[in-house]
Amino acid sequence: MVVDMDSGTTAMVQVVGGHKAYGQDAVLNNLNMTVPSGKIYGLLGPSGCGKTVLLNCILGCRPLDSGFVKLGVTKKSDVGYMPQEIGLFEEFTIKETFLFYGRMFGMDFKAVKARSKELTHVLDLPDWRSRIGGLSGGEQRRVSLAVALLHEPKLLLLDEPTVGVDPLLSRNIWEFLEQSTKGGVTVIVTTHYVEEARMAHVIGLMREGELLIEDSPENVMSSQNADTLEEAFLQLSKRHQANIGNRTKEEPKKHHDPKQSAVLQRGQLFSWDRFFAQLVKNFIWMKRNTTIIGLLLLLPAMQSFLFCLSFGHNPTNIRVAVVADELSSGANPCVDGLEYVNVEDVDNCTIPTPFSCHLLHLLERSTDAVMYSNSDDAKAAVYANSVWAYLHIPRNFSVALTELVIRGINAQESDEDLAAALEQVSIDVHMDSSNYIMNQLLRMTIVNRFADFMKDLVKSCGFPEQYGSAPVRFMDPVFGSKDPVFAHSGLPGFLCSFCFFFTLLFTSGSLMMEKLVGLLDRSLVAGMTYFEVVTAHLVIQCGLIVLQKSIMLVVFYVIFDHPFLGNTALLISLLFAIEFVGVAFGFFITEMFSSDRLVTYAVIGATLSVFVLGGIIWPMEGAHAILRETAWAFPVSPAVESYKSITLRGHGLANFIVLKGFISCFSWILILSLGTVVVFKTKRSFQVL
Repeated sequence: MVVDMDSGTTAMVQVVGGHKAYGQDAVLNNLNMTVPSGKIYGLLGPSGCGKTVLLNCILGCRPLDSGFVKLGVTKKSDVGYMPQEIGLFEEFTIKETFLFYGRMFGMDFKAVKARSKELTHVLDLPDWRSRIGGLSGGEQRRVSLAVALLHEPKLLLLDEPTVGVDPLLSRNIWEFLEQSTKGGVTVIVTTHYVEEARMAHVIGLMREGELLIEDSPENVMSSQNADTLEEAFLQLSKRHQANIGNRTKEEPKKHHDPKQSAVLQRGQLFSWDRFFAQLVKNFIWMKRNTTIIGLLLLLPAMQSFLFCLSFGHNPTNIRVAVVADELSSGANPCVDGLEYVNVEDVDNCTIPTPFSCHLLHLLERSTDAVMYSNSDDAKAAVYANSVWAYLHIPRNFSVALTELVIRGINAQESDEDLAAALEQVSIDVHMDSSNYIMNQLLRMTIVNRFADFMKDLVKSCGFPEQYGSAPVRFMDPVFGSKDPVFAHSGLPGFLCSFCFFFTLLFTSGSLMMEKLVGLLDRSLVAGMTYFEVVTAHLVIQCGLIVLQKSIMLVVFYVIFDHPFLGNTALLISLLFAIEFVGVAFGFFITEMFSSDRLVTYAVIGATLSVFVLGGIIWPMEGAHAILRETAWAFPVSPAVESYKSITLRGHGLANFIVLKGFISCFSWILILSLGTVVVFKTKRSFQVL
């Protein structure tokens, strides 16, 4: 126990010179407080006066800027805490809630059941099978109070326990607390209901971070010549307000206690009881939220199918308009009136004129070519978005091409004749270039089809095929196929980005849910370590990762048969590494931000950045030079290149690109984990990991 040196009495809690500020605003201002052992201490004051902050400092959840706290207990299991928030999972039943906290305190089922029956009778709790989310506000607070009392602590801190509770039940709670003190329990109760605190043995009246008086209720009223505590508090508040204006601003006196390293001992870093409690809690949450879990499993399958069905395939049936001046205006110009070329000293060509028909036939293999009678109508179709381009073939296209191909350039009598012939074999293409990808694909299609046309023409006229081909030969590729599909090279960026996104989303979402209801802080106060929280989440995450990745890999490589040349075990290891980067980032941002809105923004921003830098939207070779040179430092980007090397090139871990992806993932896991610890320790006074 702590001995109050001034009075010689035994104190359970002592705060000396406590000062706590957020920015320029002092929440606790040189506060001194003594809580006698085995007594009820009523901490009174209006909302916002610093009561909750003071309790957090006593528990060690927040460090004092100056001053110190001494407790008569050293273990977290000796402390019971009821936060101002409910701090309970709405999906749990009352029974599951008691078992969760019972496991955390090392209680067996019989002990939990016996203690719960006692608390159910005293606090008039609903049926054990009732869900927390289905209870009224008052019933939830009673269950929350029962959780704080479950393990029979020596020190009990209750933050506004009777808010929204029936007056008769409120009186029963105070009588129960009075009875508990006879067994040696010390109770600190915060409230803004002044009169109900008359049942406390000692009260402290708090205003604007200062303790105005600390004494028994009778002595407080007597000292102020007041008939009620409320009247006494009013007089003390007026006097305090008058004194504030006359004060000179002084630096708070700092008290140092060389023996105090932490308010409460951390205990074991890992306990199987606490870990199992957290693991069961996560499992029950998943069981009760089947819709969310179903979406987490359905979404990967749906996204994988959508990717395979819609992304990265060469467009087909691209509509283009063709205006061929050399064709007749008949119904079937390419069927009626075809003739074969007959040039002196050359065998007849097997492709009949007009050659526009053969060229049109080749275009129809890759596009939806539509004949137009004149250029004005074709151009209007482009303006109306009916076609992506229109081709204009000159009137003497076949004749001029025959002369140039068969007789050659030197057969032209003059430069003017040569220029005219070259003009007649030039096909004008007018394109809608508003879409870059469509523009490039259509350009490639038209050039390739014309190349095929020229090879067919010279071959049909008895010349070597190379005579009509460009002097460039594309041999068998080193990696990939001769006709690559963008979906194959875009798949690594898509899959790696979604691996990162799914785990980031689930981790941040589940942790923020625990934080918003106050469950995480309550569990940490009760002795749960952050290491146990992380480990239990990782076990659940691993199960989800296996299911999600199995679904996606089956869709990509079994159903849609994407190319896969590398080692399966190596690829799965890389995907797990990427997933754990998402998990680590999820823990980091939930420690960085206390608002679910900010966490949501961070998740969206990180995911979009990964998509942009993953090569799925555009190759990094086309990025700005600075970004291109620094992309290796971003999360997931090196892993995408590793994925490509494994699946599309068949490389192993000995390849530096593959190795770099693993190094990047492990480095980011380490950086984010250390960052989480630093932020966590900065926000709290006790070390968890």
